[in-house]
Amino acid sequence: SNTFEKTMQRVLKTGQRLPSRAALTLQRSRHAQNLRCSFGSVGHIGQSNMLGLQNAPLLTGNHRAKGMVPCFETSLSNYATRQQQISHDHSSRMHSTAATAAIEEDTSAKTASTADATPSFKSTPDRKYEFFQNVEITPDGVAVVRIDCSGKSVNTISFAMADEAKVMWEAEIHSNEDIKAVVFLSAKPNMFIAGADIFDLQAVEDKQDLVTIIEDSLTFFQRMKSKGVPLVCGIDGPALGGGLEWALWCDYRVCSDSDKVKLGLPEVKLGLLPGFGGTQNLHPLVGLQNAMDMMLTGKEVRAPKAKKMGLVDAVVAPQSLESVTIQSALDLATGKLKPKRKPKSWMNRALEDTSLGRKLIWNQVEKMVKKNTQGNYPSPGAIIQCVKYGLEHPKDKYTNERKQFANLAATPESESLIGIFDGMNQLKKHDFGDTGDIKVQQVAVMGAGLMGAGIAQVSAERGYNVLLKDRNDESVEQVAVMGAGLVRMICNWVYPNELGGWWILEWRCEFIMWRYTAVLSAIFLPHVCNTSTHVAASLTPTKKSLPLSCFAHVHPLPWSITPGIPSLLIFYFASFRSASFPSDQFHSNPLRRCHLQMGAGIAQVSAERGYNVLLKDRNDESVARGMSHVHKSWDQKKKRKRMTMFERNINASNLVGLSDQNPSWHRHFENTDLVIEAVFEDLQVKKDLLANVEEITGDHCVFATNTSAIPIRDIAAGSRRPQNVIGMHYFSPVPKMPLLEIIPHEGTSDAAKAAALQVGMKQGKTCIFVKDVPGFYVNRCLGPFLVEVSALLKDGAGLEDLDRSMVKFGMPVGPITLADEVGIDVTSHVASFLSKADLGSRMDGGDVGLMSKMIEKGWLGKKSGQGFYTYNGKKKTINNEAKAYVNQFVDTKLDLSMADMQDRLVTRLVNEAAKCLEDEIIANPTVGDIGMVFGTGFAPFRGGPFRYIDQQGVGNFVDKMNRLADKHGHQFEPCQLLKDYASIDKKFHN
Repeated sequence: SNTFEKTMQRVLKTGQRLPSRAALTLQRSRHAQNLRCSFGSVGHIGQSNMLGLQNAPLLTGNHRAKGMVPCFETSLSNYATRQQQISHDHSSRMHSTAATAAIEEDTSAKTASTADATPSFKSTPDRKYEFFQNVEITPDGVAVVRIDCSGKSVNTISFAMADEAKVMWEAEIHSNEDIKAVVFLSAKPNMFIAGADIFDLQAVEDKQDLVTIIEDSLTFFQRMKSKGVPLVCGIDGPALGGGLEWALWCDYRVCSDSDKVKLGLPEVKLGLLPGFGGTQNLHPLVGLQNAMDMMLTGKEVRAPKAKKMGLVDAVVAPQSLESVTIQSALDLATGKLKPKRKPKSWMNRALEDTSLGRKLIWNQVEKMVKKNTQGNYPSPGAIIQCVKYGLEHPKDKYTNERKQFANLAATPESESLIGIFDGMNQLKKHDFGDTGDIKVQQVAVMGAGLMGAGIAQVSAERGYNVLLKDRNDESVEQVAVMGAGLVRMICNWVYPNELGGWWILEWRCEFIMWRYTAVLSAIFLPHVCNTSTHVAASLTPTKKSLPLSCFAHVHPLPWSITPGIPSLLIFYFASFRSASFPSDQFHSNPLRRCHLQMGAGIAQVSAERGYNVLLKDRNDESVARGMSHVHKSWDQKKKRKRMTMFERNINASNLVGLSDQNPSWHRHFENTDLVIEAVFEDLQVKKDLLANVEEITGDHCVFATNTSAIPIRDIAAGSRRPQNVIGMHYFSPVPKMPLLEIIPHEGTSDAAKAAALQVGMKQGKTCIFVKDVPGFYVNRCLGPFLVEVSALLKDGAGLEDLDRSMVKFGMPVGPITLADEVGIDVTSHVASFLSKADLGSRMDGGDVGLMSKMIEKGWLGKKSGQGFYTYNGKKKTINNEAKAYVNQFVDTKLDLSMADMQDRLVTRLVNEAAKCLEDEIIANPTVGDIGMVFGTGFAPFRGGPFRYIDQQGVGNFVDKMNRLADKHGHQFEPCQLLKDYASIDKKFHN
């Protein structure tokens, strides 16, 4: 009542519109939430690839099939909700959506100073609505509605937007008989509607209230349809979640062929389901099987596939989208155009349109869901129920859908997954201020191993040019041809033609590569700043020359050239032709470059993200392996249609090799902004490398080490610029693992921190800052966990039983498979290192030395074909020799249940995470949850270790640890922070 009185007073004083019932309900909920949040500690956790069917390897069997370590790479979607951070003593509002996967989050989030803050939007004749531009009506009677959420970089469907849409529709369109058709467009570039505002969902205390709220929104869509005129939408960007559901209510859908276009229903990744009719309106368009695949995986569909499957009716160039959409609406109204639905094959008709066929489909779908989710995620089952119910009870299908949505919104699984999304968005922000002189444009990676190759790959895919550096030019040339399909020579003469461009001179040279006959094309490039330039592109196996943009990355050659000597740059083409390009396509502006001094993995991720990458290693063989690894990865992506040949060529042109024997390689590092080293774990080697880099780079250059355990302060000790030294700990394989630990030491500057974060985020990583301690955060938590694995083996636990117990808990793989995936040698090194570090008694209870004999026998895990398991292609069976060896360590054969194994392993892992928070190794529970979910595979539906404790009850968790300590030893003693929280029944998250 108090909130209502304040609202009415504000309306009377300012003349503002009276808020809707839903808005008032939301406002009261926010006010109450702010009051509650003023007491107790709250953190944020980040995002997860929740469900895990075919497109969600984090939780699926595909995770193992793809060779992923459970520190996992996912194409995990970003989700958002609001949470309050008591450590900063304020509450913040984040405007975000259930469907902002792979798009940049709205950076204009506002801080709510009070619960009933007045809206900033003021209606004017030029802009009547907050969420829509003024409706335009063409002379032919087509109403054009441009969606434009004021003050936000993305369009989202909020309660307020839904209310305003009703007002706009009734006032402008519904009663206007002159309107023959309605077109929906986005006023924002590269955007349609990114989804529903999850903040609104979180603000509703009683989730059953969502049934009525969704019903109100659904009434709007049904009201639109009732006008009886064609509804057409034009999509030139993300149409995800509620955005795609809006489009599904239209009669005709036109989208552009822009790579920004993404269509999908990712609600399942938040533990929810499509609530605006999506479960009922999708399958009539694309078929039952395609619809279930989209909804159960949350996968995004690009324009070509959307057209092929019938999700959209037309695909046009972005420049033509608006005109084609309006014309299509008019043609639909006049009868000149009829929507054509893709006919089903006889097989699909038999499966989808008959009761027996549907029964087969449901049996297979339910079997797959059970296998991949282990029954831990309720949303897939609810989606299946909604579709089945709708087919059997069409009159009540929308009612059932919104009831199921409300039920899911109240589950702890949904709360956890939304919390992960919120944490992801929180981690994108920093308070380091301006980066000062460090504007990262050039990055270097040293080392051509799998790690360096991966970093180079993802950097190249984001547009960075990647240079591969090794001992001599001849080796580099040979490696480039074998691994990348590149030949580079020298050029600094330019021959202008009458068009103001350059002649491209070609001659035929038969060169067999990848079963194609290549034609070598010579291009004369301009002399730039008295240095020679070159461009490199790989063979295009088509009958056309490479697109011009393949040649856009121009940079100084890796060897010294005397100015004025004619030089030649060679490309591979699959045709023999001549052409000329406008001179404005080539320019001498500084190019972004990523010099990779760490390994092929880092080079890969850097090159994929647009950096110009120099990849350097000790010898030809190392570089060849690194280059081969990167290009095989790109070839696989192309084969699976995750990358076009054009994109593959662009990425390949960003990756170039360098040589130790080439004295001019130092010149490339003179302007480098950030160097990433990925050499082996040896303190003196890293210190020597740092000294070498400091001699040839500028004072602003940041040196990032990829060490997994060596303290950063030890590496920085004695350096010329210790303030520029920082740790960037990638997880292997780099292209697939989303987590990046950034580790500043005590003297690292804010500018260096910001630079590392900038590069990590551009590489597509989820970055967390952790304290400079042995093992940092993720590996430090894994230490006690690995020790307990050995303790359970000594107590008679079976290898496969251990794996099954943790998979059932929600991990993507069990601890035994984890050791094999990471490598027995690496696992042993980490466990041994931490046993000698500062963890004390928390590393007691087991014997990690049992892995040393396995290393001697060459049982290194999956990479050697044998570890705890034996690997034969994609098949994995228990290694009986390893099993017999492990049995020798059994002290006492205990009758261990699955719950016993889960409790012992999980409590050791979670307790260490809490200890890291206690010791300020991590800043808050959000960082801890994100790091554990993305770094160890901790069950996403549990939200991370701190949200897991909240769900269990901190008192119950401490009691469990005390019982384990009484039975098994002091290593189970809960840390002091947990005891303190238990004494006052305090939660880590609100």
